[in-house]
Amino acid sequence: MDRSKITKLLVIPFMLFVGVTFFLNTRFLIGFSPGHNSDYLFLKEMNMNHEGMEDVKRAMIGGRIEEAKAHFIQYKDNNLFSNPSPLVAASDLTVADDILNHYFVYQDAGYFAGENIEWDALPSTDKEWTWFLNRHYWASDLARAYLATSDEKYAREFVSLFLDFYHDQPYGTSNSLCWRQKDTTRRVRNHLDAYEVFMNSEAFTTDAKFKWYKFIWEQAYFLSHDPEKKGNGAIMCVTALLRCKVAFPEMKDAPYWELKAWSIAKEVTRNQLLPDGVHDELSTHYHNVVVDEHLDYFELLLANDLEIDDYMYSRVEDALNFTMDTHTVTGKTMTFNDADACDDTNLLERGAVIYNRSDFLYIATSGVNGTPPIYNNKAYKDAGFFLMRSGRGFNSTFLMFDGGPPGTSHIHHDLLSFALDAFGTNLLLDPGRGTYDESQPERNYLRSSRAHNLFMLDGIPLEGAIPDLAKWYNAPTAAFASATHSFWGDSVSRHILYPSNGRDYYVILDKVHGGTHLVENQFHFHDPAVLATNNNHSFESTTASTGYIKSYCAQTWNDTIMLVNSTNPMGGIYSPTYNNYQPATTVI
Repeated sequence: MDRSKITKLLVIPFMLFVGVTFFLNTRFLIGFSPGHNSDYLFLKEMNMNHEGMEDVKRAMIGGRIEEAKAHFIQYKDNNLFSNPSPLVAASDLTVADDILNHYFVYQDAGYFAGENIEWDALPSTDKEWTWFLNRHYWASDLARAYLATSDEKYAREFVSLFLDFYHDQPYGTSNSLCWRQKDTTRRVRNHLDAYEVFMNSEAFTTDAKFKWYKFIWEQAYFLSHDPEKKGNGAIMCVTALLRCKVAFPEMKDAPYWELKAWSIAKEVTRNQLLPDGVHDELSTHYHNVVVDEHLDYFELLLANDLEIDDYMYSRVEDALNFTMDTHTVTGKTMTFNDADACDDTNLLERGAVIYNRSDFLYIATSGVNGTPPIYNNKAYKDAGFFLMRSGRGFNSTFLMFDGGPPGTSHIHHDLLSFALDAFGTNLLLDPGRGTYDESQPERNYLRSSRAHNLFMLDGIPLEGAIPDLAKWYNAPTAAFASATHSFWGDSVSRHILYPSNGRDYYVILDKVHGGTHLVENQFHFHDPAVLATNNNHSFESTTASTGYIKSYCAQTWNDTIMLVNSTNPMGGIYSPTYNNYQPATTVI
């Protein structure tokens, strides 16, 4: 045979293969974006042989598209997926009523979004508000109000906002303010939760419902083909994809969504959880976000008679141990790196059920139920966190020391810093995250070593440091932790001793080797109370209502500076939650 003919014969199947592959991978962009995809093509994405789809299949074979749509809606109304955590009625309608007026409060910032909402508008320099708006928390808020009142105005607003977003922000716009993976995962959850509430509302018309089904499929398509690949957002894709699978098992892509969710979850637990169970960002806040998503994943699996992977099950228990051990008696998590002081008791309650752990239950219920953990002091050596406490009760003390690596993201310059919780309050503070808006001075301050319980050398903060060595010793009589790093050629170390003798005091020794330096210690107190110095040897809080602390120095110091809610120089502030700043007392 002529070589040119052979080449032509080979080229034709190759081009056919390329064409089919291109179509399969771009079919969404060609005709599957909101406002452009036909109802017929969406119906073709369904497995007509799925149980319960017989009427839909017959209508499709006969070319009766409107009839097929009606049968599909009826099928979905009669086959609601098993949601392990349905919404509960709102006790306060303020949030929902504000939404009716297009006033949205997210991350402690509220803005009027306009009569005609611009979903990618930036009312401030902080993108967080816009990202939260596009997570559609308003869907759940309106649904809770509807549960409480049965007032159709909340259903009408849900449908109105949904359709506005559906037509205004179609998939494929590449709009990072509306179509980030993390925000899409939250959008999926809020809509699936709200659907259960609004499905029988007269405002949720058949036309709106069918568009809503397309909408959810489009979110799943996006997440399955372009998932978050790193950080705490990766595990969020897992729960969103599994929710789509169990909510829409009749879709041809449903098995792929389940498989993709499993593979991402496996990768997260293998690559993001350190051997000691701590999430590699080393933020206590985002560690619990990751734990929460894993528990959601497990609960969805169990509620829908699906199996939990043994390896994941074991690793998440390790992660829950860290959640339990960083829990304070106030019910909040100790904050390190970018973190809010959030309530973690819900995680421990759910973990107690999944793992049958009575110590999780004990901590979650403040000792009312369960049994206490068998230990007080613990080192998480891979993460570099060292925990010392007198007990687990309200009158106990708890010191957390950071002697490890900086983490993969959400980093603060807090190596060698510590925080102290005692008698129901956080006496010596970690500063929290404040904001992610880099244009705000609080952002740089709260990340800096100046905002932490650290020291400076010759006025230079200890920043960018990598730990050289960390040590841990624990015995019935005492616990000891130390960490060392090289700072501009000098060896800098902090050593903390906690005698376990029933006396609540900690001995802290800071060492600097490599010349003569001006050393400035910084302590950040929760209370903006006046602090007294006694002969330049000690200082103490004067407000005993939220705990009492007295600090002694082995040597006299030359000078004392106290900052309370100061802007120049910045100091004397901390951030318990995002965009929330409170006065503290900084002693230098």
